[in-house]
Amino acid sequence: MSEKIKIDPNLIPKKSVRVKAIAVYPGLLRKQIISSVERAEAPQIDTYLNWNEKRRVPEIALVLGGKYRLEDLTYFKKAPQEWTNWGRLVLSPEQAADLASSIDALVKWRRKARVSSDQILRLQQKLLDLGSDADKVIQEEEGKKIEGMRKYYKSIGVPRRPKAYEFTWKEKIEILQEKLEELKKQRRSRPHK
Repeated sequence: MSEKIKIDPNLIPKKSVRVKAIAVYPGLLRKQIISSVERAEAPQIDTYLNWNEKRRVPEIALVLGGKYRLEDLTYFKKAPQEWTNWGRLVLSPEQAADLASSIDALVKWRRKARVSSDQILRLQQKLLDLGSDADKVIQEEEGKKIEGMRKYYKSIGVPRRPKAYEFTWKEKIEILQEKLEELKKQRRSRPHK
């Protein structure tokens, strides 16, 4: 059974991906809603994490956006009653890669959030309230870790030097707790006006 996670839009990846065209064409209506770059309607797909209250699970939402127009269907060959499709998205290969990357970021965020979501989210929110970005804190600590590893490898004559490092969730929680304590101490030591 899935437990509800707090979905804070400031903490999860959300992205708008421009596309070439979006068309929805319910054949029985003989009309289509269309948005295309050819008419400067700026069609796009927004991706974000959503909570489905009825099923009590997180979901990835793809939302269609941009200006649009309503047109009559005039160029079909098969009778609309026989259609099995009722819409399409047209993307360049680069746009498709961008959309895939956006969805992948959400999936990865959700996978990580599942481990210690409540504790991590509480720490991220507390740091945000104190004006600090938790992701930047982790990135800075990863940079320090990599630098230390490079110095060590160099000292023992190992030519291979790490370029990336990812902390475990336990390590991330400890890092964020330390940063939170540091910020609280700084706040307490400031003279009040």
